[in-house]
Amino acid sequence: MAGVTIHFTLGENGILKNAGIAGNKYKQAGENEANLLDEIDAYMNGEYNYPENIPQTNAGERVAMPEGWYR
Repeated sequence: MAGVTIHFTLGENGILKNAGIAGNKYKQAGENEANLLDEIDAYMNGEYNYPENIPQTNAGERVAMPEGWYR
């Protein structure tokens, strides 16, 4: 029984290894969210100089907001 417990705790797919992986993914997700929020804030404040939205603009391409959309 002790061997099984040790294997599930310390083994290749053990609890401790999975907890470490999950912790790293959680930290990375937090950093990604903070970066995205900073980018959105800069965009909303007009700090980015994006091109105008024209008929030839590709879907998903970032473009400048109309003047009336700024705070």
